[in-house]
Amino acid sequence: MACAFSEVNQESSISVDTAAKDNMQLGLAYLEQKDTIHAKEKILMALHQAPDDSEIQDTMGYFSDLTGDEIKAEKYYQAAIKKGIEHNGAAYNNYGVFLCKHKNPKDAEKMFLMAVNDPYYVHITTAYENAGLCAIANHDTQKAHDYFEKAKRYSLYG
Repeated sequence: MACAFSEVNQESSISVDTAAKDNMQLGLAYLEQKDTIHAKEKILMALHQAPDDSEIQDTMGYFSDLTGDEIKAEKYYQAAIKKGIEHNGAAYNNYGVFLCKHKNPKDAEKMFLMAVNDPYYVHITTAYENAGLCAIANHDTQKAHDYFEKAKRYSLYG
């Protein structure tokens, strides 16, 4: 009987994780349509279903930043990084964008480089481009040039 319970429990866990990811994706779709009410509803539902999922925490950070709640955004981005421990390049990149936007270029650069160094993160070019854009926004043209060159080389040979 314990075996049957274990199988049912695993299936339930998988369906909750799937539902959470589906709600997160729906939230992002609503956000693209500028429907923040339904977006928040779906992302919060996903967060309730899978509170330890770093991707959902990251999505809530993105939502919070877009809707002007910098304090919550930072909290969610930091939770995404903390919960993601490994292979969390997307969260590092997104948090870097947030930090650059809110005038913290040194910490933003660290986040972009952490994204680049994640061996499972496939958007290396994007992280380098974001680092370059952040450098431009902070009037460091040499650093921007270096990051754009890395982005170009990676896109050609990465």
